[in-house]
Amino acid sequence: MLPFLTDIQSPIAREQSVREIASRLGVSQSAVQDTLEKVPSAPVRTAEKEEAREIRESFRAKNAYAILVWQESLPKTRLTSKNWKKN
Repeated sequence: MLPFLTDIQSPIAREQSVREIASRLGVSQSAVQDTLEKVPSAPVRTAEKEEAREIRESFRAKNAYAILVWQESLPKTRLTSKNWKKN
């Protein structure tokens, strides 16, 4: 999940995500934040790097959806795709 958090530009949204992840993992927010700070930040983007970023984001979105679908197959799930679907 940490690579996803590094893509969040808004400090407020990032903090909310850190809080949610910490809660779900049963760890402190500072543990998640400390680990997040160790994730390498993205360098300045060129057109070629921008295209690579778009491909990476598409890959991440597909992986995130696959995790949601997999979670629904578990006997006791903490996430459901219903929470993430648009009305």
